[in-house]
Amino acid sequence: MKRALTAAVLSVGLIAGLASAASADQGQPLRLELFQIGLGSLAGWIRGAGEPKQTGDQSQFGLYLQKNTKTANFSSAGGDFTGNVPKTAADLHTLAFDIPGVVGFAFENFDPAKIGTGANGYCNNGSPRFNVFSFNGPPLPDFSNFVGTCFLGCPFGDKTQDTVTGWWQIKFTEPFTQYAGCSPAPSGNIIVEVILDEGIDVGGTVGNSPGNVVLDNLRVNDKVIGNP
Repeated sequence: MKRALTAAVLSVGLIAGLASAASADQGQPLRLELFQIGLGSLAGWIRGAGEPKQTGDQSQFGLYLQKNTKTANFSSAGGDFTGNVPKTAADLHTLAFDIPGVVGFAFENFDPAKIGTGANGYCNNGSPRFNVFSFNGPPLPDFSNFVGTCFLGCPFGDKTQDTVTGWWQIKFTEPFTQYAGCSPAPSGNIIVEVILDEGIDVGGTVGNSPGNVVLDNLRVNDKVIGNP
């Protein structure tokens, strides 16, 4: 959770920028504004890296997130949802993303002691995850009305495997407090982001952790983003 709190601090500048532009987003399609903060971090859509056989995505894009440095270092990669995204907690019902898997293999959270053996993408502690930031009123650029963050980490979501592609959907539904890390519950006005902030040293040794993940089909309620 300490790492999660650090990520919240990392995002303050981004949130301030989003707050000032919130009114301009009304009526726009759902978008994912990518960010990378600090050395070793990278966020980008990679052609051919995503889940196959997805309607409307012939190039099979996947969202690549990287933190190629130690977890404690001041860096992270992810994206902020803008445009047609819920602006209040009352309007947020579902968050989800897909990560790789292999048909016939059970889901396995990342384990440093068994590196390379998991059938799915990196999924450990609080990364990758959704952050839902709550504010008492419209988010202010100085962050003075910030209330708290609901952390929705990959290992704690509801998992369903696509029997054709093998990919796993990691899904969170209200009440979000049913998932470990979500306290306090989202309230008032909100901003939502997806983030990776665990590096190459999970397990205590540099090289034990891949420090990267590929996501696809990021979902906010009934809207899905699966390519740039």
